[in-house]
Amino acid sequence: MREGLEHAYDTLSKGFSTAAHTIIAVPIQEMERSGPQGSVRAVIRALPIAVVKPVVGVSEALSITLLGVRNKLDPGSRREEEELWR
Repeated sequence: MREGLEHAYDTLSKGFSTAAHTIIAVPIQEMERSGPQGSVRAVIRALPIAVVKPVVGVSEALSITLLGVRNKLDPGSRREEEELWR
């Protein structure tokens, strides 16, 4: 279960980091290339990504956490799954 929580934390932080990079760094780079208008366009294009990436990170983190809980409560199902994928 601890591994699931650690992996969930990593996934969640990666999702937020990607969103932050998209909403901050990309418009700055675009402004350096094409001026203020380019940065405004980059922000507008980045907004959907900035919203979706954290949501994807949260859903993946929740999935991994629930898998860890399932494995803790029913270790036999984890062994069966490992045997299935070997």
